[in-house]
Amino acid sequence: MAALGVGNGNGWQRGAATENPHYSSANSSLGLVARNVRFIVAELGPEVEPFMLHIYAALAEKERNLIAERTKAALQAKRAAGATLGNRTNLAEAQSKGLRERLRRADQFAANVLPVIRDIQATGAVTYTAIADALNMRGIATARGGEWYPSTVRKLMLRTEA
Repeated sequence: MAALGVGNGNGWQRGAATENPHYSSANSSLGLVARNVRFIVAELGPEVEPFMLHIYAALAEKERNLIAERTKAALQAKRAAGATLGNRTNLAEAQSKGLRERLRRADQFAANVLPVIRDIQATGAVTYTAIADALNMRGIATARGGEWYPSTVRKLMLRTEA
């Protein structure tokens, strides 16, 4: 992985090039070259021609794709040979532990939001829609950072009743 600096004309920012196959191609080094963003690759120095950067970026992208293809082919061959991939030795235990943690976090979130809902109800908002609107107006996000809907308010309130 090559260290690089990215500039937008107002200065340089230090960053790192990535070879992650899930990394957006628009933000890859090839995408930066295509958008004429100035950057310096540490191994090449600041005086390298844009054409050479484009060549290196294209080669890096090709290498990334070849690695992904080889990995997929190897995994497919293993599956075809009957191999069980992944760690299945503690799957049930891991799932149970994950479920307990998700429920704990949901209960904690509900306990934190319930007093706010009670305050909203004290102002006369009694329907799930009115409560959801009030929570959204106050800028309070759901556990996943989204907006409140009547159904999310209902589920939270049912959780706290149990």
